[in-house]
Amino acid sequence: PDMPINNRMSGSASPKESFTGASTETGCEPLCVLTKNCGSSSIRFAEYEAGGTPQRRLEGKIDRIGLKGTNLIVNDPGGNHRSLAASLPLDHGTAAGFLLDCLDAQPIFASVKAVGHESVK
Repeated sequence: PDMPINNRMSGSASPKESFTGASTETGCEPLCVLTKNCGSSSIRFAEYEAGGTPQRRLEGKIDRIGLKGTNLIVNDPGGNHRSLAASLPLDHGTAAGFLLDCLDAQPIFASVKAVGHESVK
């Protein structure tokens, strides 16, 4: 279900309070890589388990950046889907900060040891 994005500018709850609960494995997490791609109105991301054939562990996007109805969508390999919708348009900096806060709230994110980035102009 859609939940409002609680960004820093609105003064409401933190992303950790509104975006926890995605299922993850417990115990020792493998080395993972976070990839992200920033476009003119979106940020797409995925987390891959490194080694051999990379396995996607988490993926998603923020779309409609700068427009009403900005959305954050996150999917995990278990089929869990999270969608958060903002009532206010977010700029790229605010959207990126919110995304990092949301990812940081996920236990699986602690296993990220490298980040790859592509910026589209």
